[in-house]
Amino acid sequence: MNVIVIILLGILIVALMVLLLVVLVLRSRKKRHFKRDVYISGGVNINTGQLSLDKNYFRGISMDSEETVYVGYRNRTGKQKKQVLQVAIANMNNGQVSNVQISDYITIGREQGEGIYHVPDDPMVARINSRIFVESGNLYIIDMNSRNKTFLNGFMVQDVVLCHSGDIITVGMTNLQIIFPVS
Repeated sequence: MNVIVIILLGILIVALMVLLLVVLVLRSRKKRHFKRDVYISGGVNINTGQLSLDKNYFRGISMDSEETVYVGYRNRTGKQKKQVLQVAIANMNNGQVSNVQISDYITIGREQGEGIYHVPDDPMVARINSRIFVESGNLYIIDMNSRNKTFLNGFMVQDVVLCHSGDIITVGMTNLQIIFPVS
């Protein structure tokens, strides 16, 4: 009888030690940050394809600067190198040609203002219809969830799409041809 009690007490002690070990491991995991715990500030949301253009970096969950991973080229001073692309946008509906410099992005829409390519006289164009942006010397376009969508060469833009010189962007009922580089 004493042997059975001793064996049961031993099993109970081992079970309590395993339980304590599991609790300690789970508690210590809550304090650590893993690579999957990332706050995204800037770039393209991989789930929706929408741009967030505030800054180009991924920041760790604790928001410490040593956990920040910069995306894109940085020169020796640590500042991100801006790329500027000279682009001609030809409105094929009215024949107007505009030369624009794109360093970050330009918005296409009904709204007027700095950094916006204004599409006049087309009620089918959203206030902010789409964005054209420069990344690694290439020109890209993305629809900004506009009701009537954005089309590139007749195909609906559903994600970030690479543009080539001579491509036709359709917003609303307006066709825009992009030509670059402009000399």
